[in-house]
Amino acid sequence: MLVRGDAGIGKTAILDFAKSLAADRGMTVLAATGTQSETNLPFSGLHELLRPVLNRVDHLVRPQQDALAAAFGLTNSAAADLFLIALGALDLLADVASKNPLLLVVDDLQWLDQSSADVLAFIARRLDFEPIVLLIGSRDVFRTGLSAVVPEMRIEALDDAASESLLDALDLDLSPSIRKAVLHEAAGNPLALVELPKAIASEIPGGGVIGEHLPLTARLERAFASQIRDLPGVCRQLLLIAAIDERSSLPELLAAAKFVGDPQMSLDSFTPAISAGLVTADAGKVSFRHPLKRDALYAASTPAERVAAHAALANVVIDHDRRVWHRAAATVGLDDEVAEALEASAVRGQQRGDICAAIQALDRAAQLSSDTARAARCLIRAAELAFEIGWPKIVIGLLQRAEKLDLSPRDRIKLKWYREATVGSVSGAEALIEIAHAVKTKDDADLALELLTLPAAKRTWWIQSGERVCNNFIAAIESAGVWAEDDPRFLFVCAITSPIDRGAFVLDGARRLIGTLGDVRHAEIMALAASLVGDHQLAERFADIAERPLRSAGRLTLLTHVMALKAWTSIHLARRDAAIACAEEAVRLGLETDQPTYVAAALGAAATMAALGGDEQRATGLCDDAERITEPLGILLSEVTFARGMTAFTTGDYGNAYRLFRRIFDPEDIGYQRGRHCWFIGDLAEAAAQSGHRDEAIAMLAGMEHVAKRTPAPHVHAAMHHARAILADENAAEPLFETALSEGAVQSPFTRARLQLAFGAWLRRERRTREGRDALFAAMEAFDSLGALPWSERTRQELRASGVLIERRAPERREQLTPQELQIALMAAKGLSNREIGLKLYLSPRTVGSHLYRIFPKLEITSRYELRGALDERILLT
Repeated sequence: MLVRGDAGIGKTAILDFAKSLAADRGMTVLAATGTQSETNLPFSGLHELLRPVLNRVDHLVRPQQDALAAAFGLTNSAAADLFLIALGALDLLADVASKNPLLLVVDDLQWLDQSSADVLAFIARRLDFEPIVLLIGSRDVFRTGLSAVVPEMRIEALDDAASESLLDALDLDLSPSIRKAVLHEAAGNPLALVELPKAIASEIPGGGVIGEHLPLTARLERAFASQIRDLPGVCRQLLLIAAIDERSSLPELLAAAKFVGDPQMSLDSFTPAISAGLVTADAGKVSFRHPLKRDALYAASTPAERVAAHAALANVVIDHDRRVWHRAAATVGLDDEVAEALEASAVRGQQRGDICAAIQALDRAAQLSSDTARAARCLIRAAELAFEIGWPKIVIGLLQRAEKLDLSPRDRIKLKWYREATVGSVSGAEALIEIAHAVKTKDDADLALELLTLPAAKRTWWIQSGERVCNNFIAAIESAGVWAEDDPRFLFVCAITSPIDRGAFVLDGARRLIGTLGDVRHAEIMALAASLVGDHQLAERFADIAERPLRSAGRLTLLTHVMALKAWTSIHLARRDAAIACAEEAVRLGLETDQPTYVAAALGAAATMAALGGDEQRATGLCDDAERITEPLGILLSEVTFARGMTAFTTGDYGNAYRLFRRIFDPEDIGYQRGRHCWFIGDLAEAAAQSGHRDEAIAMLAGMEHVAKRTPAPHVHAAMHHARAILADENAAEPLFETALSEGAVQSPFTRARLQLAFGAWLRRERRTREGRDALFAAMEAFDSLGALPWSERTRQELRASGVLIERRAPERREQLTPQELQIALMAAKGLSNREIGLKLYLSPRTVGSHLYRIFPKLEITSRYELRGALDERILLT
């Protein structure tokens, strides 16, 4: 539950009441509070939340232990991916909750560091089956990704009657005029009703009228400031230091205070503030009773006092990054030593997985550096990181500042590319060619490969650059003369920009690389490269190589790419269960990692599987969802168009199916994607043959013959075999069917079954009924095992027409499972434990167990040992 409301409205009181109630009922309570002073410190909020239970971290698997230790700065190793840290936190909390129900309370979310907020969102998505309650407090002005994950409750102001009752309960001796003023100014805010009476009484002595009207927050801060002014100077100095760094312990506060005040300061120096209700002091820590009291103290101090407080804290704080930020805040003017320390802090932040903190540190380092080359380097690096996490406005702002400085040639290339990649259009591809020409030396080879053969190449794909641009793009890269032919990045750019003409080159290189890649990123891009040039079996092998280490390392961003790709390779290879499970996971991970294009591609895969299963409503809805995502991006994935075409085809709307498939072949259509259109010529041929567009399809097939000669891609040639047989004249069809159905001609069992159906129907028309039945029975068996219900029923109709009495297909038990249940069942059937499944799918073992509890009745089994028999054993091998 996310509790929202204005400052002082009672959010903290509600959370405190919940903590008290939970403790009374025997629940374990863990709590953390966001603080402004630690907004830039990655995982500081998570560390506070988990600190009381870190003694149980040895219950986790070693990668999770190491991930949490690195995130909290307990080791010098680089932190794992944020999602592995998040899974470690989730499993630690689930372990605690297995002994006792658990309440998590996080207040002042608006000041929580971003990495901790991201972990909370991850955890919140996975609490359905855990005895864990999450309560969060946040001001209304703050918006967070958690809003889409947890339900919200907004706390409204008290009505007039409740405000009167609260004021009465305070038992204050207020004159009618002051009471009226308090009620008016407080406007139902409980904190204001408690704190304003004294302040307003001082403003309108003798029953006069109130002075200037101020916003409620400002008036409360003024009221607290008046309390602060009455405190001794030594106490105010201590409070300012506490306000600047609330994470500081009492010894740290007292040690820092001695640098700016009386060296004899002690705990007693806090007594006036405690008596005034401004702070509490216990367990070696000082806490403000309300954030507005802290804000009031900070606002009442002078800039010189704040600088002195930061400098004092920098002298005593042990944590390296906190010390660096205090040094930066205490710096007036330029300071290269502090700038260098901030650069190092940015590296540590990036290692801990907090890109936001790294960007902020680099930004501040640039501000403090007298060396313009260093400042430019920091700004360019910050822009790179901002580009990685999808902050286009920040990227542009950083680049605008950097271009005014002393840029190295390499940094100027980076600046130009990141600007074009962020705000460019089709003309931006021309700029990328210019950049490629500018990179000619071996020293720049790696830079060019990273800038030009990965994100830049993908950009030319999605923005639909013309063939001339793509050819120039590759020529510019090759002209540098420093590219290794077996470099996965070079193979990838050839696949993505020229999948037909460079297909043979890419496949030769990919086959040499299989089993030799040590870099998981290279395995991921080679999986995509193999898929783009039309070898889905090879793509699946590379994807399998990438998947395991990506899961182990918690690299969910790249794992999303791999699972979306595996969903489609499974479709092309007719692996029904794998396609459904991979598509569901890719959608879920894509939403979690904010990758809309991959979400849309996975939705297209899920829609295709729904269409193949005969669920028109679900398929259409998923296509609609995908297009809502891609429309603002100015693209339409060919996969989504294909899914719509298959939906129309399975419902017998062959004319619409032909129209949709035809769009994939039109270079002027937004759904056209170079190279992939070749994959769908067989589908277009079937729709054309059923809708009166045979002649048009034959003409298109003739054009495709020239394309097929330029590539050895298995999928392209399988599609051509399919189309030739379907579109052949009746008297020439048999040898074309036999060729298409010969061993090795078609990888996909689904395409093969469609050819068997068409061939069986042709044989029946030729009055060769017995031969036709053999083909039709083979097709029916394949369609049944693949769950392709519309084709299965169509085949049964052909068999009935040939004199065979046959019943309708009975639904299989596994078809009752949801996509995630299917994925868990497949893994459990392979012998994985709940914990092993949870590590792979980023779920807790309890959640996995709860899913299995619901799976068993659907499959009519009672234990996991029966899963293999209940599922299609052939599918388990995929």
